[in-house]
Amino acid sequence: PFQKFAIKPSFASKMLTSSTLNIPPFYALHELLNFWRELGVETVYREIKRRTEHARAVFEKEIGWETVSPASEHCGPLVSFVVPAKWSRQGYSLLHTIREHTGVQVACPVFQNKLLLRLSPHIWNDLEDIEIGISKMREFFR
Repeated sequence: PFQKFAIKPSFASKMLTSSTLNIPPFYALHELLNFWRELGVETVYREIKRRTEHARAVFEKEIGWETVSPASEHCGPLVSFVVPAKWSRQGYSLLHTIREHTGVQVACPVFQNKLLLRLSPHIWNDLEDIEIGISKMREFFR
């Protein structure tokens, strides 16, 4: 879908390392605003937090990497894990490898000289989406 915005098809791939793509606001801004109004801000934030905590718990159980994101009510909808040395040699390109082999989109920022794998579940992801994505990554990282 991002190719509709790009002069070259590689635009999305080049920009992917800067963050994860948040496509719905580009395609459906009006619908997105209505969605927020309909559900209410508190509900949206509560549900994003619930999905984030679910992603953290499932990833820790299924993959077992160290998390660097504190579990706190003051944290946003991101959870990051330290990528083991075996995989961290790929650097930022690991996110492309993960996406290519699993179809799962993640971010791989570097923080304090450590490569991280960052999950960012959104309101439109249901718990099953999160579990399926992490299951695909678990199989890939074996």
